[in-house]
Amino acid sequence: MLGKIFIQLTKLWIIATAVIIFSFKYTNSTELNVKFSRIRVDEYQIGKSRMYFIQNNGIVLSGFGIVVRRGAKYDPPQYYGIAHLWEHMFFRNKIKNKSIKELLVNTQYNATTYNDYVSFYAVGDIYIIIPVFLEALFNPNFDQDSLDKEKGVVLAELSAKFQHAPVFTRYTNPTGGTIKTVQSISYKVMFEYMQNIRREDICFFIVSPQNLDSNVLKIFSNYYTDQPSKVRSFNISLQTNQYLYQSFLSYKGYLNKLNLSYRISTNKLYLYNNRATIQNQEIFFDDLISNYLKDKYEKDFKFRLTFLENFDIQNFDIFSYVQEEEKALVIEIELKQTTLSDEVVKKIKEFLLDQLRKIGYGEYKKVYERMYLELVSNLSSSWDIVRIMGYFVYSGNWYLLNCYVRGCFD
Repeated sequence: MLGKIFIQLTKLWIIATAVIIFSFKYTNSTELNVKFSRIRVDEYQIGKSRMYFIQNNGIVLSGFGIVVRRGAKYDPPQYYGIAHLWEHMFFRNKIKNKSIKELLVNTQYNATTYNDYVSFYAVGDIYIIIPVFLEALFNPNFDQDSLDKEKGVVLAELSAKFQHAPVFTRYTNPTGGTIKTVQSISYKVMFEYMQNIRREDICFFIVSPQNLDSNVLKIFSNYYTDQPSKVRSFNISLQTNQYLYQSFLSYKGYLNKLNLSYRISTNKLYLYNNRATIQNQEIFFDDLISNYLKDKYEKDFKFRLTFLENFDIQNFDIFSYVQEEEKALVIEIELKQTTLSDEVVKKIKEFLLDQLRKIGYGEYKKVYERMYLELVSNLSSSWDIVRIMGYFVYSGNWYLLNCYVRGCFD
């Protein structure tokens, strides 16, 4: 799961890869009976890079993506935003005097910049997409006019949103950059940045409804002297587990005792529990809690009114943030004032933790079922799969998918 993933990747824009067969039915208003098959993943080593092939018989179109460990946290301080600008410039490359737009007809493509990595992805004919993407990656070719236009787009994006300090101290670079630092990126700086991507920082992924065709692997021979060699193959079993709720109760008890950290940036209050390590179940539970509290705010009038009036709050958002160096449940509260006393912050934390204590089996099940149906929707769409595949390829956290289907009920 990259913006507010992916930071809102994290809703979980994280949630996905591929499902072969699925069926579900309601046995009553709350019971959800689920049967899943499994996900097939083949991992390859190609030179210093990695490649994953994910077979999913449940989709129609194939997809391809590139994930590069060159996110915002790696930006040089004087060029904050250069990863973000690269995200835009990638599709400005000319290949044999043709633009990528001309070459990728009938193809849907996009890219996203996160703190940890940049992801480029597309859905369509992979025999056309892969050569174009590889050429744009390894042989950048653009002119000053294209750079000026994309800098203008990036600067417009930065001007449209309020720039404030990041929530986490370890991520010192603003993900999108700053107006000043993006303006300072010259043609030479941009070209050298694109030209010097390290191959050990590159991962490729292919999602297809068919078996992997050896001709697909041959496309890489124009850019790698080594042939792709299979490292391992594995299946992700998607079996249900009715005991996950008991684990959630233990986790909820842990959060209830936690003294959430907080930071105030201008008129935003951030409450968060940042951890050096986090288990897959905890990622799932954080996502479930964020969905529960967001639903309370949006649909429970009494909760919303109490929250807004008691604490002079303008808006409320909550998300789980699972990038490499910071793993947290983050609560973002927009305030009417720019300062808060420690006592008021303490009361806000206690108010929210009190709501957390009230999550019972019925609430857990209701929120989970909605999360599960969103997962099914994501797994049924070629575009959604490639859009969020970058997280799994980057992190190797394939097992996380199990938590999202093991929360269901037999």
